[in-house]
Formats: sequence, C-alpha cells, structure tokens
Amino acid sequence: IVKREVFMHIPMENDWKEMFYIQRLLQPISSCLIGWLSKDRTLLRDSVDVVCEALFKLHPPDKMKVLEKPVFQNYTCNIPTGLVSTIPVSCHIPLTRLLSGLLSACHSQGINPTADTCLREEGTVIWLLERCLRPLVLKSQVLTSYWKRNGMSLSNMINNYHSFICNEMYYRDVYLLQLLSAYLPPKYILLNLIQKFEAAKWFASDYKHTETSDTMDRNLFVQNMCEEMLGTVITVLIERNNSDIADVTQEEVMKQKLINMLFLKDWKHSQLMNALTKGNFSFDFS
Repeated sequence: IVKREVFMHIPMENDWKEMFYIQRLLQPISSCLIGWLSKDRTLLRDSVDVVCEALFKLHPPDKMKVLEKPVFQNYTCNIPTGLVSTIPVSCHIPLTRLLSGLLSACHSQGINPTADTCLREEGTVIWLLERCLRPLVLKSQVLTSYWKRNGMSLSNMINNYHSFICNEMYYRDVYLLQLLSAYLPPKYILLNLIQKFEAAKWFASDYKHTETSDTMDRNLFVQNMCEEMLGTVITVLIERNNSDIADVTQEEVMKQKLINMLFLKDWKHSQLMNALTKGNFSFDFS
C-alpha cells in the first residue's frame, strides 16, 4: 500500500520485489484453481459468491462514500469519493483478480453474473469497479511522473505491473473493468473515469491552456492524464487478446504480438526469437 508523497521524498525505498515474486508463484495456482472450478457450474457460481464475501469483509462496501457534487459542469453521478493521488492505494489485489478470472470462466460456461451471482446488485458492481480501476489510475499517474517523490521502487513496481513478467495482473484488471462497464450506463463510466483521472478541468468549456511558471506543471499533468484516460477508454472498447482472459489460443496471441512487433520496425530472425522467448512464449517458426 502506497500513498503519494507531496512535500518531500520518501526517506527509504520500499521493497517491491517480494510481492511480485509471490504473484508469479500464485499465477499458475490461480489458473489451475479457476480451470478446476469451471468444470462444475454450481461450484463456479458458489465460488464467485465466496470470493465476493471475502472481499466484502476486507473492504466493506458500506464504508464507501459517494460523491454528491457534480463531477464537472452540471453532470452529476453517484461516484465513490477518493482520488488515487490522495488516498492509500495498492496494485496488489489478488482476491479481486481471482474474482476476475472466475467471472471470465462464468461467461465461458454460459452463466450470467448479474443474474446468478453477487453482481446482481448495482452497488456491488460499482464497488468492484472502484477496486479494479484504482491500480490502472495509479499506473497512469506514476508513468506521468506524478509520484516521483515516492522513489524508484514505485516506478519499478508499476513497470513490472504491466510488463510481460506479471501482465496477468494488468490483464485481469482490464478484463474486470471491461466486464463491469458493460453492466453500467456509459455516462457513469465516463464520469467516473474523468473524476478518477482528475481530467474534469480539461473537459470544462472555459478551459484555457496558459504557459506560466505557476500553471505549467499542472497543465502538463492534466494533459497527460487526459491522454491516459482516453487510452483507458480505448482499452475498455478494444478486443481482448490474452489467452488467460479471452477465447484465444497461445498461438493466436503470439501471431498478434509478432504482427505488432513487425509493424513497428524491421527485425532479424534472431532478434525476434530472442525478444519473443523472453516473454515465455513458445512458437514453431518453421
């Protein structure tokens, strides 16, 4: 759990490697558990409720305060309060990601989460959306150097969060965001993203970009966060291309990765083999 430092740098760097090492050990166990539970519809449906109940005990939804003032201009929405830049936040949410994997298995088994599981209540959907959205906002803010006083340990943690080493963490957060967004009104999703990414100023009709010594850093942050927010909107809408959360094979994932790499620049065969094997992929190039 980290909180943004505002006035001074942290006196000592936090150890971030242990949590990612544990996460890498948990990934195959989690995948095996989800695969076993998905073989029985009743067991899978009950496991979703059990994980939700465990999450409710750790983070009670009744303690979630709702934003009552307009997000910007006259647009209002019941959005949970608390900006990522002002509250303690963490990118290590294993139970939430386990729930994401179970919900993915529900769809493959033809189970409707909003009718047969704990997601039947809208308040639960909003609460879960808040859980998976915060790590994504944290990633965006760290990449825009908004958390630079928190040291290199946080930067290294975020870089590993969405790298090929532990990309299951990132992909499960994205999948859960996509899934929950489908059950909520588009207006709510957009206003929630605008509030969480602190981009309301840029969307205001009277916004003027002024380059002064007092406003330069803030304007740059607003612009960067708007780009990150729009990128998140695109991510929610695009096709999922990961074998852990989508109905695609590992070979199809590799082909898509290969196309993206060749689109960026020319590669030698040895360079492609080296780059692809670092991502723990295996593919027959013959």
